[in-house]
Amino acid sequence: MPDNKKRIIIDVLIILAVGLISFNWFKGSFFYSYGDVIFPFSPITAFKDSFYIWSGWFTGHEDVQILSYIPYYALLALWDWLRLPLYAIHQFVYYFLFTVSGLSVYYLILTIFKDERRHLMGLIAAFFYMFNSFTLIIVWGLSLQSIYLYPFLPLLLALLIKGLEKRKLIKYAFLFTLVSFFASIGFSNAAFALIFWLNILLFLVYYLIFNFRNKEKLYYALKFVLLLLIIWLGINSYWLIPYLEMLSGFLPEALQNIAYQEGTVESIKSSSQTAHLLNSFRLFGYHPFDLNYEYGANDPFYAFSKTYTQNPFFIVLSFLVPLLVFLSLLIVRKKSFNDKFYILYFSIFSFFILFFYKGSQEPLGELFLWLADKIPLLGAFRHPMSKFGVLLPLGYAALLGY
Repeated sequence: MPDNKKRIIIDVLIILAVGLISFNWFKGSFFYSYGDVIFPFSPITAFKDSFYIWSGWFTGHEDVQILSYIPYYALLALWDWLRLPLYAIHQFVYYFLFTVSGLSVYYLILTIFKDERRHLMGLIAAFFYMFNSFTLIIVWGLSLQSIYLYPFLPLLLALLIKGLEKRKLIKYAFLFTLVSFFASIGFSNAAFALIFWLNILLFLVYYLIFNFRNKEKLYYALKFVLLLLIIWLGINSYWLIPYLEMLSGFLPEALQNIAYQEGTVESIKSSSQTAHLLNSFRLFGYHPFDLNYEYGANDPFYAFSKTYTQNPFFIVLSFLVPLLVFLSLLIVRKKSFNDKFYILYFSIFSFFILFFYKGSQEPLGELFLWLADKIPLLGAFRHPMSKFGVLLPLGYAALLGY
């Protein structure tokens, strides 16, 4: 077996082993299902119900988004049919998604960098993407959409890059579509669907700018991404069409409503109160990690936050990580064109996402509020940190690994 393949197998096994930590998140045979993190107590029943847009929850209501849950409920129903305990199904789902997040970044690093140290770089990036302060609260405990979208973002970006580099349009379009199908729950939230395509379009624009003189590359890149979009729309049409039809019934009127716009601006201000640049830069910004948080370490729901706000080691570490991330900009001149290309991209990418992550906080906080007031679509991002934030660890992971 070639040394390269042997090293990859060892690294994959390490990530799979480290991922076992996720089983420690659960106590005994307990599992949790609350708010936007929905885990059905009867997966087979939930799978059957997901084919109907009328929900029996509460007093009953229309729920078009449930159609996008079909892949998720199908997997749970299969394990339920095999008589696996509910708690075991729940724990395995989290283990799978947790390890996929690490494996996705590892694959991305091996795709974009050609450095002989890329395997070590991939492991560092993988561990950071799995274990960082943002995912601690926002990803794994906030919503089912973020739980399913976050792990696949690096893999989808890697498949896009592979498709552009290898010129195997059909192969990588198929793989891209297949992976995005499993992440379809993430698209049921309009904001996360836009974030997904923002991740793709930002790299496409960067790629086109760098290759603007090469008409062949420009043509192929546009054709490839257009194909991805068409296939994505087609494979998700079973829930997108009724979902868009539902939105068309009330969204135009709502977007013209002054109260709606004012509510968006006020929501952004409220959710960004602790997302000042010093916190956002360190992937904090959520209120439990702020030193001025009203309840501090006395909040039982975020009791662990005191480790990051009171322990000197973790405080220093929280500053060290972003400093190491952007240190790559100081050494980029000595690297190959390929490495420069990606280091520059992920640096620009990270700064761009930081602008939205911090919401109304300075610098340029007033600009963000002005955009939110003038662009009704930004109403979907009234909690900017939890939406744009799923992209920030991706940029940091790529740079930190390097």
